[in-house]
Amino acid sequence: MRERTLPLAALLTNGGDDGERKSRVRRFAPWQPTSKSRALLEAVQGILTEYRAYLRLTIRQVFYRLVGVYGYPKTECAYKNLCELLNRARRGGVQRYSG
Repeated sequence: MRERTLPLAALLTNGGDDGERKSRVRRFAPWQPTSKSRALLEAVQGILTEYRAYLRLTIRQVFYRLVGVYGYPKTECAYKNLCELLNRARRGGVQRYSG
């Protein structure tokens, strides 16, 4: 049986506080994650494997599981960093996600 991958979609804002829109590379964007990023992605994949029967999980659900089990910081900044990491992993082809 083929293992399902993470069905998350990260919704990120492109604009700053001044309302000016910042440009990003669209679709696939090459990315080489650091060892720290890879370790966090492995923890996320472990959570998804553990909760396979309950998929689709939100990023917020994954975040709170990381906080509770892996000691991930419970701050808004840490949550935003997780969103950005998952977005970069999806767009970089490191992790497959379905919408």
